[in-house]
Amino acid sequence: MSVSDLKKLIELAQKALTIGDLERAKNCYLQYLSLQHDIKCVIALGNIFLQEKRPDEAYKLLKDESDLFSDDMLFKFYLKVLQERHFYIEAKQVSYLLGKPLAIEIVPIVGFDADKIMSDFHKLNIITQEDYIKLYSLDEETFIEFSKSLLLDPTTDFIVKATLCNDFIKLGVSKKINIRILGQMQSFVPADTSIFYQNSIYRYLILFLKHHYENNPSKLNLLVNEITIFCEVIFPCIELYITDADKFARCFIDYINGESDNINEYTKLLNDVYAELYRFNYNYKIKNN
Repeated sequence: MSVSDLKKLIELAQKALTIGDLERAKNCYLQYLSLQHDIKCVIALGNIFLQEKRPDEAYKLLKDESDLFSDDMLFKFYLKVLQERHFYIEAKQVSYLLGKPLAIEIVPIVGFDADKIMSDFHKLNIITQEDYIKLYSLDEETFIEFSKSLLLDPTTDFIVKATLCNDFIKLGVSKKINIRILGQMQSFVPADTSIFYQNSIYRYLILFLKHHYENNPSKLNLLVNEITIFCEVIFPCIELYITDADKFARCFIDYINGESDNINEYTKLLNDVYAELYRFNYNYKIKNN
């Protein structure tokens, strides 16, 4: 599509907005964004979602952006969407990251509606991202106390636990938090802990795999996914379980490949983690394929 055609789409969208035809305007912006990225179009489309009383769609749209902070207009719209969704927790995380209060008030959901959010969450057998982010509308104290109970609950999926821990870290929680990992009670201080993808041992393991499987990209992708899931099970206490990253990486590869001759102190950890994965029905593991 030519530059003139793209320009025509914007003109059509703007004309549709002047006559209140939100559906046509939305389609024009969606078509434009499928061909070329433009922050103004993202904001315009997001505003249409807000007019349609669909702040969830505006939020999803923004989460596809790689940078929500550099452009002032985009950042202000991001805060507006957080306000519409009552995402008080995410707003607190942004404030902590920036080291300053936000220039907008975001009100959490409290009382009966907050109780319902937590009650509904407890009833879920399978938790989607949309289910999880509803917790962001709780106030900070309620979110922390509810999350602490989930971290101690042996039935809580390890991915949910890892996500909760990341959220505690992003909030800068300075008090010790207890968590049950592989049936054992552990603890961590979120303010002194790196978020999952910045964990030094996890990053070393990924680099190790990339180096050893650079000529086998299909196997590499599977192993990266596998080690990511493995580390999520023991996060945020990865350093407690893996003290020698190089030795563990070699044991992990041997274990995955069925080479049981290389038995060391990490074999039990691998067995325990895979038992945990099996308990949560993660049956797509490489080891079982």
